[in-house]
Amino acid sequence: MTIAKTSGIRQFTNELGSAEGLLKFVFLCMAENDSSKLFYSIGEITERYKIRPSALHFWEKQFPELKPRRNKKGNRFYTEEDIVLLDMIYYLTKIKGYTLKGARERIKADRKNIERNAAVSATLLRVKEFLSELKDGLK
Repeated sequence: MTIAKTSGIRQFTNELGSAEGLLKFVFLCMAENDSSKLFYSIGEITERYKIRPSALHFWEKQFPELKPRRNKKGNRFYTEEDIVLLDMIYYLTKIKGYTLKGARERIKADRKNIERNAAVSATLLRVKEFLSELKDGLK
């Protein structure tokens, strides 16, 4: 955590006098951190979901619609569409406890609802991680 963020927390809490200021600051920082990149590396993906690259490769085999682009070296690069699908897979398998087969069937049956739930879940997990980092930075 940077000193600017820590002083920003104090500024917002002083301005609004409570958790409302902190919440405003959290969302501003999250928006600041949420870059709209065109492609994400496999390292960024594995860090985001806290999974091994081998698990990600296995998911690619189990979900034919998950097709990351590759550069000339063969490195995988994931698009926003891939991220949306990965959010759904992660939500169903790691949070809801579905098998990969069950997750695949559930996505086919109710993609729109699963996509929305996965997006909400991913956002909440990012907020949780951010608040944890924030808490550690204040110690």
